Amino acid sequence: MSIHTCLPTRLLLLVALFLSIGSTANANVVIAGYVKTTGTEEPLLPATIRVTGSNVTTMSNRDGRFEVSVEKLPVELVCSH
Repeated sequence: MSIHTCLPTRLLLLVALFLSIGSTANANVVIAGYVKTTGTEEPLLPATIRVTGSNVTTMSNRDGRFEVSVEKLPVELVCSH
């Protein structure tokens, strides 16, 4: 998985992968994480996280956390602010 940080602000995008285990072959993968500024480590608000090559997007919440569901890995996430 490739991760691009939001520009022009330097950011640290931490992503934790949580694999959702399902009983069907169409089980999705849930990617959860948070975005914060590098200097102050404050949540970056608002941030849009987009899965490259698809229409899948999500927004970070007031704590900088986000969650997005994808069909399979690997994916590239792009963060914009």
